[in-house]
Amino acid sequence: MAKYNVHAGHCPAGGTGSGAVGYLNESTEARNVKNSLVSTLKTSGQTVYDCTVNSNMSASACLSQIVAMCNKHAVDLDISIHLNAGGGTGTEVYYYSNDMKSKAAAISAAIAKALGIKDRGAKQNTSLYVLRNTKSKALLIECCFVDNTTDKAAWNAAKCASAIAETLLGKSVITTSTTTSLTSGFRYQGHVQNIGWQNYVPAGGTAWVTGQSKRLEAIRINPDGITIEAKAHIQNKGWVDYGKITKDTIIGTTGQKNRLECLLLKGNIQYRVHVQSSGWTAWTRADGVATMGTVGQALRIEAIQIKKV
Repeated sequence: MAKYNVHAGHCPAGGTGSGAVGYLNESTEARNVKNSLVSTLKTSGQTVYDCTVNSNMSASACLSQIVAMCNKHAVDLDISIHLNAGGGTGTEVYYYSNDMKSKAAAISAAIAKALGIKDRGAKQNTSLYVLRNTKSKALLIECCFVDNTTDKAAWNAAKCASAIAETLLGKSVITTSTTTSLTSGFRYQGHVQNIGWQNYVPAGGTAWVTGQSKRLEAIRINPDGITIEAKAHIQNKGWVDYGKITKDTIIGTTGQKNRLECLLLKGNIQYRVHVQSSGWTAWTRADGVATMGTVGQALRIEAIQIKKV
């Protein structure tokens, strides 16, 4: 059995080091691939270390922290998951030393075949930070292009993860979709203007993204045994008290085009929100007193992050 480091190559969506955004969001989709890949490899009996950074920081700090986590483990391979940008199309895999060329080429071909997009092949690169600084052999996988309509239409994170896993293991595997990969444990999701419900994210993840001028209309939290009470200030409605929430509680509205403006949570968690025009608030303990967002300023909440205390 082999040992792997696997990580999504950027910080959570919405931060300064969160990667490319187009028709797809690199940070979100890289995590979807990573989640499926880690689950599949573990199910197949492999040892896997998830070295993803789940706090927002600069791109350089994020890379440094990823490498530091990777270098704590002696593994057979480091796998860095990315999505590309720049107007191209297809899959490509970067490698550092020539002994990884054939594996890089095989993974690129497998992903391209699984998604039905162009195989851009294996490409040697000795300047990429992760490839240059990890102690173990490493590959950096650019799964597709976030800013290409062909790639967006073909995109399927579970198929991408399956292609990677099958190439590494040399056998067929079954992966779960990124939606079902978060069916247990503390998680939450956001309902976004013109888009609808997004995939669940784990603790520390970003429910929706910033920089796209879209309102967060509702959130849904699976407390996973944590007692959480919630109130929300909603456009055209004012404060709404939801009391003790369950995994089915919709905090906010759907189908009414109303923005979430402010949240008041109580429970053994801390959270922050991204507010129109002012950015991220400070991390705050959900004490039932401190509010996150604004009231009376007609400003939308655009994203939320929640951590267990």
